Amino acid sequence: MARVPLMVIRGGNSDVLSTATVAAMQARHQAMEAIEVPDQGHAPLLSEPALIASITAFAESCDRRPPLYPGSVIRHTIGTMVCDTQHVNR
Repeated sequence: MARVPLMVIRGGNSDVLSTATVAAMQARHQAMEAIEVPDQGHAPLLSEPALIASITAFAESCDRRPPLYPGSVIRHTIGTMVCDTQHVNR
Protein backbone atom coordinates (compact mmCIF):
# COMPACT_ATOMS: atom_id res chain seq x y z
CA MET A 1 0.00 0.00 0.00
CA ALA A 2 2.98 2.35 0.37
CA ARG A 3 2.88 3.10 -3.37
CA VAL A 4 -0.87 3.76 -3.44
CA PRO A 5 -1.84 7.46 -3.27
CA LEU A 6 -3.86 8.10 -0.14
CA MET A 7 -5.78 11.10 1.15
CA VAL A 8 -7.64 11.24 4.45
CA ILE A 9 -10.22 13.92 5.13
CA ARG A 10 -11.09 14.14 8.82
CA GLY A 11 -13.84 16.23 10.36
CA GLY A 12 -12.31 18.20 13.22
CA ASN A 13 -15.09 17.12 15.61
CA SER A 14 -14.96 13.43 14.64
CA ASP A 15 -15.24 11.03 17.56
CA VAL A 16 -14.60 8.10 15.19
CA LEU A 17 -11.33 9.09 13.50
CA SER A 18 -8.99 10.70 16.02
CA THR A 19 -6.02 12.93 15.29
CA ALA A 20 -3.84 10.24 16.91
CA THR A 21 -5.14 7.66 14.43
CA VAL A 22 -4.43 9.99 11.49
CA ALA A 23 -0.91 10.57 12.86
CA ALA A 24 -0.37 6.80 13.13
CA MET A 25 -1.62 6.39 9.56
CA GLN A 26 0.84 9.05 8.39
CA ALA A 27 3.67 7.30 10.21
CA ARG A 28 2.89 4.15 8.21
CA HIS A 29 2.18 5.91 4.91
CA GLN A 30 4.39 8.98 4.87
CA ALA A 31 3.15 10.23 1.50
CA MET A 32 -0.45 10.26 2.74
CA GLU A 33 -2.19 13.61 2.40
CA ALA A 34 -4.29 14.53 5.41
CA ILE A 35 -6.85 17.30 5.60
CA GLU A 36 -8.81 18.27 8.69
CA VAL A 37 -12.08 20.13 8.15
CA PRO A 38 -12.76 22.32 11.19
CA ASP A 39 -16.14 22.29 12.93
CA GLN A 40 -17.31 19.16 11.08
CA GLY A 41 -18.20 15.69 12.32
CA HIS A 42 -16.94 12.31 11.16
CA ALA A 43 -18.31 12.70 7.62
CA PRO A 44 -17.45 16.32 6.81
CA LEU A 45 -19.29 18.27 4.16
CA LEU A 46 -17.15 18.54 1.07
CA SER A 47 -18.47 21.94 0.08
CA GLU A 48 -15.75 24.52 0.70
CA PRO A 49 -13.98 25.68 -2.50
CA ALA A 50 -10.50 25.21 -0.99
CA LEU A 51 -11.35 21.67 0.10
CA ILE A 52 -12.84 20.83 -3.29
CA ALA A 53 -9.69 22.21 -4.95
CA SER A 54 -7.49 19.99 -2.72
CA ILE A 55 -9.55 16.90 -3.53
CA THR A 56 -9.51 17.75 -7.24
CA ALA A 57 -5.73 18.25 -7.24
CA PHE A 58 -5.25 14.92 -5.45
CA ALA A 59 -7.54 13.06 -7.88
CA GLU A 60 -5.79 14.65 -10.87
CA SER A 61 -2.39 13.64 -9.48
CA CYS A 62 -3.68 10.07 -9.16
CA ASP A 63 -4.90 10.13 -12.75
CA ARG A 64 -1.44 11.21 -13.95
CA ARG A 65 0.28 8.29 -12.23
CA PRO A 66 0.85 5.11 -14.19
CA PRO A 67 -1.25 2.20 -12.91
CA LEU A 68 0.46 0.14 -10.21
CA TYR A 69 -0.72 -3.06 -11.83
CA PRO A 70 -1.66 -2.72 -15.51
CA GLY A 71 -5.23 -3.84 -16.12
CA SER A 72 -6.11 -3.61 -12.43
CA VAL A 73 -9.10 -1.88 -10.91
CA ILE A 74 -8.13 1.06 -8.74
CA ARG A 75 -10.62 2.14 -6.10
CA HIS A 76 -11.04 5.86 -5.46
CA THR A 77 -12.99 6.84 -2.37
CA ILE A 78 -14.20 10.40 -1.97
CA GLY A 79 -16.16 11.00 1.20
CA THR A 80 -18.65 8.18 1.34
CA MET A 81 -18.78 7.77 -2.45
CA VAL A 82 -16.69 4.95 -3.90
CA CYS A 83 -15.92 4.71 -7.61
CA ASP A 84 -14.06 1.95 -9.38
CA THR A 85 -11.90 2.95 -12.32
CA GLN A 86 -10.63 0.35 -14.76
CA HIS A 87 -7.09 1.14 -15.88
CA VAL A 88 -6.32 -0.12 -19.34
CA ASN A 89 -2.98 -0.22 -21.13
CA ARG A 90 -2.91 2.35 -23.89
